[in-house]
Amino acid sequence: MSNQIQPYSEILQRPLNTNKNALTAQPRIINNMGTHKNAKIKACDRDKSGVCLRQMSILAKEHNAEFGILRSSHRFVKRLFDIILSATLLLLLSPLFIVVITVLLLTGEHKVFYMQERIGKGGKPFRILKFATMIKNSATTGTKTITVRNDPRVLPVGRILRKTKINELPQLLNVFIGKMSIIGPRPLVAKGYGNYSDTVRQSISKLKPGLTGIGSIVFIDEEKYVSQAYDPALFYRSVIFPHKGELECWYCKHCSLHVDLAIVLVTVWIIFFPTSNLTCKIFKTMPKVNLEELLMRFNSNG
Repeated sequence: MSNQIQPYSEILQRPLNTNKNALTAQPRIINNMGTHKNAKIKACDRDKSGVCLRQMSILAKEHNAEFGILRSSHRFVKRLFDIILSATLLLLLSPLFIVVITVLLLTGEHKVFYMQERIGKGGKPFRILKFATMIKNSATTGTKTITVRNDPRVLPVGRILRKTKINELPQLLNVFIGKMSIIGPRPLVAKGYGNYSDTVRQSISKLKPGLTGIGSIVFIDEEKYVSQAYDPALFYRSVIFPHKGELECWYCKHCSLHVDLAIVLVTVWIIFFPTSNLTCKIFKTMPKVNLEELLMRFNSNG
C-alpha cells in the first residue's frame, strides 16, 4: 500500500464507502482539513493538484455540516448549556410546578404526569415526561397521536397548559439527565419517526431530541391547520411531516451555539406572539413554509 498523501481534492471527490467504519473515518479525515484549529491556510496555498486549499477548507466544513458532525468542543458546550439552563429553569419554575401539580391533582382525572416512549439519539427509545393534559388512553382514541384544535380529549386545564406550552416543561428533567437537549429535533413516537424518509432519520439521529427546535417554532400553531384539513391524519402525514423533516435537517446542518440561543429566544417570543414573522427574519436560510397555502392546496385536492 502506498504511503503517498492524497490531495484533499481527491479525498472530497472520492465516493463514500458504505462500510460503517469507513463512514465514521472518512469525515474525520476531511475534518482535519476543515476544522483543525492550528491550520493556517493562505489564500495562495494549493495542494498537489493545484486546487486552492482555502476553497478546500470551506468545502470540508460544508462536508462536516452535511454529515451532522459536531466537534467535541461544541458537544461539550452544548451539554454544559443544557445542564446549566435546565437546572436553573427547574429551580426558578419550581413554584409554578407546585401550582400546576396541585391543580392537576384536584381536577380532571387527577393525573399529574404523562410518560410516553419516543425515539431519541441514535434511534433509541426513551420515556418523555409531560404534564397530563388529555384523558387516559387518548393515544388510542379519536385522531390518536394527532391533536386538533378543540380536541375533545383535551381536559379544560390541559387546554391552558398546551396553549402556553407549560405542559412541555417537565421535559427539563429529560434534558438534565441527558436524554434530551434544550434545542434539537422534536422527539417522535416510533410510528411518526418511521414516516420520515431515510435521509431525515439519518440526519436527526445524530443529535439528541430537543425541548424546542426550529420545527417546533415554525409549526407552533399546527393544530389550527390540522383541524381545518378534510383528513387531519393524511394532512399531517403527507404535508406537515415532509416540511418538518426539511426543517430538522436544516437545523442538523446549521447546529451551533448561536443558532441554539436564537431558537431559545424565538421560542419565548413566539409563545406570546404566535403570528409573529420573527422566525423567518432571523433564520433566513431555513426552508420556507406557508401553512395556509399548503392547507388550501390540500383541501382543493380532497
